Amino acid sequence: MTNKFAKRAALLGLLAAAASAQALTVSQTHADGQAVIGLVLSSEFGPSLLAADIGFGRAASVSFDLTLDAVDEGQSLGFNAVISALNGHQIEALEVRLSGAEFAWVGSLTPAFADVAAHTGDAQYQRYVFGPAEGFGIDLGRPFAQVGASDWQISSFGLKAGDTVTLSISSAVPEPASWSLLMVGAALLLAARARASQH
Repeated sequence: MTNKFAKRAALLGLLAAAASAQALTVSQTHADGQAVIGLVLSSEFGPSLLAADIGFGRAASVSFDLTLDAVDEGQSLGFNAVISALNGHQIEALEVRLSGAEFAWVGSLTPAFADVAAHTGDAQYQRYVFGPAEGFGIDLGRPFAQVGASDWQISSFGLKAGDTVTLSISSAVPEPASWSLLMVGAALLLAARARASQH
């Protein structure tokens, strides 16, 4: 377990203990053998927020089943995550998927060292390919209240108390079409850097 992962877990525990009664609940977590913590933080002053800490030791998918309460109806439900690459794993692509709801807002994604070489998505699915692969970690949303970043939002439009939404986050292998985009993106990036160093 990385030091960053341990610090984030301790912070989440303290925040959960200090939070008011939760509305949105994590009814089930599917870890697929990965290091996962997910806590819902709620407040009288804003919508519920799922704060997750995920450590990927290999290409895998983790998911959270989120059950709505009456106070969640008509609200956008926020989420953010600290994603760590563990045991030498390189995150080549990251996928964020919803089942049972749509994104109200696609928030920030900030890799520690890699560049986003390709991005595709729709109202329920977002996919990012990195070049080179990310070997340290990725902030999804604004888990540390970073200036200029924004949390992701899930729409609860059409949902009612007791309904469940599944949020899945996956460390994935790029699809063949993404590899060609990655190669073109890397070539353009190298050419731009070479031009900048000549001037």
